[in-house]
Amino acid sequence: MPRLLLTNNHLANYGGSEMVALELAEEFADRGWHVDVFTNYADEPFRSEFEKLAPGGLVRLHEAEAPRTIDHYDLLWVQHGVLPEAIIDSLRSRPAALPLVWHHMSTLPGIESPVLADIEAAVASLSSFNSAETRDALLQYGLPENRTELLPNPAPRPFTEESPPAPASSDLATVLLVSNHPPAEMTEAIEALAASGVAVRRVGGDAPARVTPETFRDVDAVVTIGKTAQYALCLGIPVYIYDHLGGDGWLGSDDFETACLFNFSGRPTKRRISGAAIAREIIEGYDAARAFSAERIQEHRDRFSLRNHVDALLERLADESTPKHPLSAAHAKRWTAYAKMQRDNTRAIHGAWKANEELQHSAPELQKTVAELTDANAALRRSRSYRLGHALLRPLSRLLRR
Repeated sequence: MPRLLLTNNHLANYGGSEMVALELAEEFADRGWHVDVFTNYADEPFRSEFEKLAPGGLVRLHEAEAPRTIDHYDLLWVQHGVLPEAIIDSLRSRPAALPLVWHHMSTLPGIESPVLADIEAAVASLSSFNSAETRDALLQYGLPENRTELLPNPAPRPFTEESPPAPASSDLATVLLVSNHPPAEMTEAIEALAASGVAVRRVGGDAPARVTPETFRDVDAVVTIGKTAQYALCLGIPVYIYDHLGGDGWLGSDDFETACLFNFSGRPTKRRISGAAIAREIIEGYDAARAFSAERIQEHRDRFSLRNHVDALLERLADESTPKHPLSAAHAKRWTAYAKMQRDNTRAIHGAWKANEELQHSAPELQKTVAELTDANAALRRSRSYRLGHALLRPLSRLLRR
């Protein structure tokens, strides 16, 4: 039975990279692979998503410690440049048949930056990207263009292989907003939609949860960016693109390929409009968007199927023309140093976030305690015994001051 080592810097919240890691683990497990998932930091609520997979015996989560030696694996899948230090060292004598995929999910600075691009170019069988935009931006760091593959945030099997829900209603009744950081104008749009009789359900932010086909039950349209757009398209639900970066509104035939190129991020134009304008566009453009999504549901399922993309990727990896080089001693030293720094920084940052979160949660209780003590002190000072004692001590205080 083949084995995969899959890495991601952190697995704590329902973020984009975490969902990519989870869906890949599920896909390979569905194929009968053993999957070891390695991360620098794991925490709730996301840790439990991997714990749900543990009883099947195929997926195991490992934090900070190398799960096995390199000889146990048939494929290495690297995200955020993360790899256990013991595995990095063993890549110096890498088996010729061991492929390595280095996956990129953003052009944003930080852990998504290809700071190890020369190492990646030397050892990666394939560099994969979540969009053509990401690929074109990161190729400038020196990655070989002939060893690239697009993995455009595809949707897992429940979205592409199960029966789609009933077509969206001809009347726009319920909109689903999926966002961790909706801008102020979206809050205004929700109020305007409600005033027009359109209900809005929310997922994300203060209500984190995994998005599944069930999330879209009885939903007529979705307002979102990123991966959730592919989910909705594979269910035949119309998508309105807008979030903290702005967005171009309803997906349709005129702008679909451009939106796809930019991973449905809202970045092509970064258009910002008022909440009233958003609500008006959602209501007035709904019929055309509904027709577009219904007509192309099978096309979107074929195009955005995670299963199809993994099939293509594994087939390409089987091609012996893709180079698989051992890691040089100099590269191993630098990658190991980077891995240690990244691990320590990740734990420190998440530790600080968690401490701040606990402080925020405890602040109301502390404020309540301070108020109670202040009231008790005031009551004590008003009491007869306090005033009597204070009067008795007053002559002594005068003597002590002489």
